Amino acid sequence: MTYKLIKKIHLYACLITAAVLVMFILTSYLMIHHHHFDQESTKQTFEV
Repeated sequence: MTYKLIKKIHLYACLITAAVLVMFILTSYLMIHHHHFDQESTKQTFEV
């Protein structure tokens, strides 16, 4: 029983760690390459 409990704890700890690492990778990529994601405010006017 103890071995199965340790395996479950290890599995969930790894899944949580992997999710946190993916979050850090995505946010650091966005911070480093922010110029790809900048949105300039463009005004378009139409005359009728």
